[in-house]
Amino acid sequence: MISLNTHLSQASGTSRLPKAAPGAARGAADQAAPRPSRIVARGLAKRFGDLRIFEDVNFEVGEREVVAIVGPSGCGKTTLLRCIAGLTPYESGMISASRIKQ
Repeated sequence: MISLNTHLSQASGTSRLPKAAPGAARGAADQAAPRPSRIVARGLAKRFGDLRIFEDVNFEVGEREVVAIVGPSGCGKTTLLRCIAGLTPYESGMISASRIKQ
């Protein structure tokens, strides 16, 4: 889970998605080798004028992982998704998204 509320209250916070709980059911392929990340964000920051939307956001989303972006209304969840999709420019950091087979 990515909590943007943490990033607003702690300007230099780091979020890392949790791994599966111990004992969670996994297939043999999942246990053999870690899967490469499909989406990676490092040091991501976005501002609208003097308003800091988020700063120093870091996370990885692996293949077949399900994530949730949570936070209060107006904290930047949609802006983060728009940055990942390439619809909204961001001020600093990097986003890498590998191609997903359909």
